[in-house]
Amino acid sequence: MRAPKRRARDFWAGQVRLTLVLLALTLVLASCSLTNSPAPTVAPPTAGVPSAPTQPVVSGTAIAVPTFVPGGNDGGTPGAVTLPPNLPVPTGDQAKVDSKLFDIAIIYQQQGRGAAEQAARDYGLLNTANEVLLTLVLADQNTAPVEAKITELGGRVVASYENVIEMAMALDAVAVAAQNNPVAQLAAFSSVEQIKITRRPGMQSRYVPGMTSDILRAQMAPIVSEGVKVIGADQWQSAGITGKGVKVGIIDLGFAGYQQLLGQELPTNVQARSFNSTKDITGGGEVHGTACAEIVHAVAPDAELYIANIDSDASVGQATDWMISQGVKIISASFGSVGTTRGDGTGLGVRIVDNARAKGVLFVVAAGNSGDEHYAANLTDGDGNGWHEFAPGKEFLKISVGSALDVRMRWDAWTGEPVNLDLYLFSADGRQYLDSSRNVQSRGVVPVETLIFPLDRQFQRQTYQLRVRTVGNVRPVKLEIFVANSETQLLTPVGSVATPADAKGAFTVGATDVRDLSLEDFSSQGPTADNRVKPEITAPDRVLTASYQRESPSDPAFPGTSAATPHVAGAAALVLSSLGTATPDQIQQFLVGRAQDIEDPGVDPKSGAGDIRLGAPTQQGAAAPSASPRASASPSPRASASPSARPSARPSTVPSAAPTANGPKLAVAPGSGPVGTKFTITGGGFPANSQLPVVIVDSAGKTFANATINVRADGAINATYDSTGDPNGQYTVAVGDSAGNVLATATYTVGAGGSAPSARPSAAPSARPSVAPTVAPSTRPSVAPSAVPSAAPSAAPRSGGGDPVVGVSPNNAPAGTRFGITGAGFTPSTPVLIGVFDAANKAVASGRPTTTGAGTLQLTLDSASYPAGEYIVGIFTADGETLLAAAVFAVR
Repeated sequence: MRAPKRRARDFWAGQVRLTLVLLALTLVLASCSLTNSPAPTVAPPTAGVPSAPTQPVVSGTAIAVPTFVPGGNDGGTPGAVTLPPNLPVPTGDQAKVDSKLFDIAIIYQQQGRGAAEQAARDYGLLNTANEVLLTLVLADQNTAPVEAKITELGGRVVASYENVIEMAMALDAVAVAAQNNPVAQLAAFSSVEQIKITRRPGMQSRYVPGMTSDILRAQMAPIVSEGVKVIGADQWQSAGITGKGVKVGIIDLGFAGYQQLLGQELPTNVQARSFNSTKDITGGGEVHGTACAEIVHAVAPDAELYIANIDSDASVGQATDWMISQGVKIISASFGSVGTTRGDGTGLGVRIVDNARAKGVLFVVAAGNSGDEHYAANLTDGDGNGWHEFAPGKEFLKISVGSALDVRMRWDAWTGEPVNLDLYLFSADGRQYLDSSRNVQSRGVVPVETLIFPLDRQFQRQTYQLRVRTVGNVRPVKLEIFVANSETQLLTPVGSVATPADAKGAFTVGATDVRDLSLEDFSSQGPTADNRVKPEITAPDRVLTASYQRESPSDPAFPGTSAATPHVAGAAALVLSSLGTATPDQIQQFLVGRAQDIEDPGVDPKSGAGDIRLGAPTQQGAAAPSASPRASASPSPRASASPSARPSARPSTVPSAAPTANGPKLAVAPGSGPVGTKFTITGGGFPANSQLPVVIVDSAGKTFANATINVRADGAINATYDSTGDPNGQYTVAVGDSAGNVLATATYTVGAGGSAPSARPSAAPSARPSVAPTVAPSTRPSVAPSAVPSAAPSAAPRSGGGDPVVGVSPNNAPAGTRFGITGAGFTPSTPVLIGVFDAANKAVASGRPTTTGAGTLQLTLDSASYPAGEYIVGIFTADGETLLAAAVFAVR
């Protein structure tokens, strides 16, 4: 029965271009979204769900939302939104002030101090001393007059750095109703451009439960990160290279419990200093920084550690200056913010990093964890009703919120005439207004809106609507939304890197799972807004530390780019210790040059140069590598861009000597298959934990693949090769060593007839396979044929030259799988129309993404509601008239 089904599929696929062009016309008016089937009709609230308050609006000049309320059912009619009356519209100098301060003032006046304090705490305005934290951005660096006024008004200057002042003031003073309250008086300064709520930099770790150090001391012996062995730091330590003589700084939000780890997971002596608003080194009991320091120490056990905690950009500057004054040469920063800057290497936090680099300090920064929490599109209001359209006919973005709401929105109006947008939160059915951020984007006020507060337990894990409203006349701009700790519909991993990871002087780090060395889905990706590749490198996460317990017996408790970053900082300390003297550029070049490529061939904006590998230890005092342009400057050209790029002869790395009879063994399964077969390459008896060259050549000696493969600790290898596009004939797989000797070979045949092996396993694939691919995640061929464009899986249409291509990965998976849709070769920075069609040619999803500056696309498709069957993804021009590329995938 397979052959007829195959023919039917081929015939159907052959009609894709004609059929999809016709169907695309319906998408322009379709009311469906990329991660959902068509929107359900509006229904009454589900029985048993607590009803929303009947009077959510406080009369007066501001909205008060003392309790977060759930919504009704999913859906909602576009445009059927009722905003509460009396939302404040600041004018004059008050337009400089964050709208949340007005909301708190009204709550204070009409509901009392207790309600206002709780609301302020929920919104993140208060520190542990119950002071309101504010950030003042000035037009120049003459902060003295404003600082004097803050003191006069009873406030406290927490930190001042360049043109930014961080201040603290009692809630009662901030919420005074009179027009001449302290905030109003500060806003009256002509040099004050904006008064914002101080947002603490976010920790770049996924949620992990903490365990007190005394409990850990009773349960565990000293702990060493599993990443130490993975990156090869253990070999350097065995060679006597331990970071001795190098000072490493760790800047973080808190270092709770670090004293209990001294002499075990931390050095006997650590230099510590607090720069946060309360001068509490624990940051209110936060162990995140302690865990990061543990990893640095595990990698470079004899490096001297300097730790400092912060809670604002200005305090980061002060901590950095202190470390530089102490002779620190490497700083590890596992924190960052998303949606608060342009993302183009500008802003105070970025300047701090760049200045440190100029002074000889290597700043190692976490890329962020927003790869699966980022939405990007052009601002669209086709019907002119003032609401952004996330998809055709959809004026809201659904989010499923965890324990806290954390939404940050930015748009590209940092120069030129201001564009004023507001961010709103509604119930799931769109009928109940819940909250909003309504800053006035006048000149000097950044194009950013935020909604951040915790949820009561009964309101967690529910679905809500985000809406974006235009204020006044606006021009088309790029819009981005970051939704932390939540699930959302439309995902755009591209361009999700945090700040200050976007700094030119930052050595930016992504995360790979220590268990199989695959890139984490959440690891933030580049390029930056000014089209630079970030991150430059990746490193392991999900490692065990004494500061965190395991989430489950099989899953280490410290995931995120936060855990990856200190591995790189510790490795940098080993390199500097070995070389004796080296510049930040030379250290970075050394590590990038030895990284193991894990994603697209060469430098790419997902993983940079690849996963960190120290390789063989260098001799003490060896000459530092000469400085050269950083690998992150731009993507490297890829030989796999088109079939014509294949080399016609064997490269010099092809093994030349024959394998020995009793040496390693290699096998390919199946032994033969038609074009498109995914051949599995397995073997055993190879040098444990080594990296070996592997090539695939045809009978004439022409190279069809050339890669490096990782050998497991048991000497085994496991990889896959996709033969799409390869001519019929016999091929040889050869694995060799670095000296050019052949260790093992195996042959297979393409074009032997029959059908390609079914891609449908009997059970859903594990998120993390127990036998990990040795070169790349299981959704990407471990040995990539050089003719396949790196951005498109094998399901993509075969296009010559620079034609657009699109692919879906995985190609065949159970319902509920989040399919990745990737594409390349499109016109850069251009809106396109994407549609998903079932076997009956019915459109089940659509969207209007914008291609990146590199002409790529990267989206996620949630198949939770999809029936089993085959589907087509089509990418069209924005008017729906021309099909650009298409791919087929299956849901089982």
